[in-house]
Amino acid sequence: MALFRFVDPSTGTLRLDLRDRAGWYLAEGLDLGRRSLTYKWLSQEGVDGAELASTWREPVQMMVPLILTPQSSGAAVETLMNNLNTELRRATNGIEYLPDGLSGSWGASTTWLINTYQADEVSLQDGLGGSEWFRRQGKLILPLTIFRDPAFARRSATII
Repeated sequence: MALFRFVDPSTGTLRLDLRDRAGWYLAEGLDLGRRSLTYKWLSQEGVDGAELASTWREPVQMMVPLILTPQSSGAAVETLMNNLNTELRRATNGIEYLPDGLSGSWGASTTWLINTYQADEVSLQDGLGGSEWFRRQGKLILPLTIFRDPAFARRSATII
């Protein structure tokens, strides 16, 4: 199972683990988005060509499909949703990520830190449009849309 959890970007302190099969875990279809470069051109009417004035990277939109596993009570679901929405409401946040099967020269303890920005809160209603197969299995997929910084930071961490 991929490592995917909210952490404090400056200290690495765990805030919310999204690979806990008792609550949340990632569904298939994680999309970290594509980096895009925006160009500002200067041109003058009546003159051929243009001059590149500046470029910058836009924030990248990630799509994160989360599965909420069945809970024993409504209070347990409410607690899970409140914890997730608390992380989504932060002005800036960090996500520690390590995909399944990534190893090699980085080693098993190297993760990627993704700096994110405030995202829209989610509700159970957002997941009702999910796959019929998952609903029959008693699982609910909540699609998260989170904007991230275009760059990733590689860091060594102890994976729990």
